[in-house]
Amino acid sequence: MDECHLPGDRLYNVERDVWFKELAPNVYRVGVTLPLCFMAGLFTSVKPRPENSLVARGAPIALLVSNRYEGALTAPAQLLILKNNPRAASSPQLVCEDPYGEGWISDVNLEIAAEKAELVSAEDARALYAEKNRRNGIVCLKAVPRYSRSIFGETCTTILSEIGDFMDEHVGVGELLHVVTKDPATELDMLDWARNMGHDVVDIKRVGEIIHVLFRKGATKPSTTRTARM
Repeated sequence: MDECHLPGDRLYNVERDVWFKELAPNVYRVGVTLPLCFMAGLFTSVKPRPENSLVARGAPIALLVSNRYEGALTAPAQLLILKNNPRAASSPQLVCEDPYGEGWISDVNLEIAAEKAELVSAEDARALYAEKNRRNGIVCLKAVPRYSRSIFGETCTTILSEIGDFMDEHVGVGELLHVVTKDPATELDMLDWARNMGHDVVDIKRVGEIIHVLFRKGATKPSTTRTARM
């Protein structure tokens, strides 16, 4: 599971990417799971349903928007919204920066048994997510990026040039970019290029021939030519 952390003190509905943490009998705190964050990227908008709303099974608890995703966190069973987290709406990036802590979405009343809502333990959720992530090509890294870029079928030089152009046009200083590519680029190519360009490599993972690299854009760009080991 790598960094796809699933705390053991709560229950999960893997299909809907939602966790439930019991606060009192029938009362749960809910939020999103890390695999959803790595699929969607940092959210730019989180809009929970109003407090005291009765939410039917399959209906949205909250609407979620990122630079590459629009969707909903949906209820696995009928529930009542008791309280919303104001920070989730005012600072939507927090939902993925701290999904199991300060980034929670809502407190809800769930009047049916957890197993009837298809909620499972963290241990069972890890096994289910391992298969779901493999099927969907989701890899959890050391931090959730705002941006993602997939580049295939190119030469090493073209791959690095495209990464640089995307950084220049879209990524702000200090923001994270997740790049998905494969040979002819290598881990050392990525490290050399990032050092030459003044960026940080936060994480690198290889899954077969696929390389996942997490870059943090640097504040200044060295006066060097974009080069890499070939």
